[in-house]
Amino acid sequence: MGCKLFAGARSAMAFATAIAATSALAAPTTYEAEDLAGATVVEDADYSGGKYAKTADPSGITFTVKVEETAVYDITTKVLIKQYDWTTSKIAVNGVDVGSMLTTPRNCDSSYVVSASAKMKVGENKITVGNQAIGVDYITVERHPDPEYKIGTAPVTPN
Repeated sequence: MGCKLFAGARSAMAFATAIAATSALAAPTTYEAEDLAGATVVEDADYSGGKYAKTADPSGITFTVKVEETAVYDITTKVLIKQYDWTTSKIAVNGVDVGSMLTTPRNCDSSYVVSASAKMKVGENKITVGNQAIGVDYITVERHPDPEYKIGTAPVTPN
């Protein structure tokens, strides 16, 4: 009985080590918040393009992003907190919250990077980040890589 259990465990280990997920990474597309209509642009050399944007909309700043295929995408945003309080920076795709970060009160003028992954449909999608209390520098969007499985040719349970 002990030998069969050991052989089964060894087969399971062989199977687990035979599968390795790998993927190819593509460069993300960057969307600058200061390029959006209706945003209040603030000059600041510490941010990409030397600017960031603020909004009067309590839900945050909304980007329109066009994707070529329905898939899961990785979304990253850099936000600026200009207060000494806790605040939540959210990422929503097509009205659905997909990620958030509770930012801690470090000091005035703290920046944070918030990331999430979400399924987006082919064509235009709306990505909303932040809230009325924060500034937004940019978002990046890139297709989440599909795993590529490399499976060995050795049988898992040989006869």
